[in-house]
Parts: sequence; structure tokens; C-alpha cells
Amino acid sequence: MKKIFKSLNSTSIKNSKGLTLVEIVIVLGIIGALAAFILPRITEQLGKSKQNKTKLMISQVAEAVTMFEAECGKIPDSLDSIVSGDSTCNTWEPKKSLQPKAGGGPRDDWNNPLIYTKEGNDYTVMSYGADKREGGTGLNADLTNHDK
Repeated sequence: MKKIFKSLNSTSIKNSKGLTLVEIVIVLGIIGALAAFILPRITEQLGKSKQNKTKLMISQVAEAVTMFEAECGKIPDSLDSIVSGDSTCNTWEPKKSLQPKAGGGPRDDWNNPLIYTKEGNDYTVMSYGADKREGGTGLNADLTNHDK
């Protein structure tokens, strides 16, 4: 035990003064370079994940619209008919699973309400994407139930 303490008190440890400023700057430069390389990829993957979750939500809503049509004989006038029920269709069981905890209709992963349009016997369920505006490409692209 005494040998261990003697070695800790040796002159080599006493003369060690820590890292120099140059060494610290080099380490910070390496960390910065790694962060510059990795962070954009992480951000891109998070965006793709939100896009995929929104596609899944749109698919679930479109499936509920199809079920509503099969059960009630018509396409719903709004998404509220699916989530909250429709007074003209007493047999429809509202799909509360599509309703966010805060209430309201189904939302995309950017917390925007899904857009539902009905034209005759056709309908579209849509999200404007990350930019929340019509049009766009990549992560800002509009997503609909008609996308493949």
C-alpha cells in the first residue's frame, strides 16, 4: 500500500500540469467536425420519421373513410363524422383512436389538422408537410391518401 502512495507522489505526476490550450482547441475542433457531419443526418432522419408517421395517419383516416362509406352508404362530409359520429348514420361507431388527446380531428406529425376534401364520390385526405404550405418537395412535400 505504501508503494502505491509513493508512486502517486512521484515527480512525474507533480510536474503534470494538465492539457495545453492547443490540445483543448484540437479536441474541440474534432468534436465540432463530428457534430457538423452527424447533426444534419439526424435532423433529416427525424424529418423522414415525421413524414412516415403522417403517411400512416393519412392511411388510417382513409381506411376509416372507406369503412364509413361501407357502413353508412355515403362518404362522410367531414372528418368530424368519423371521429365524433354522424347523426345521419346511427350504426357508425366513432373512431376515437384518430382523435388527438387535445381534441379536434386527426393531425399530422407537425401537429396540423389533416385536410379533408370531398368531391362527389371521391375524397382526399392531405397534409401540407413540414412547411405547412401547399406544394413543396422533399420533407416539405404534400402528402395525400392518393400517394403511392
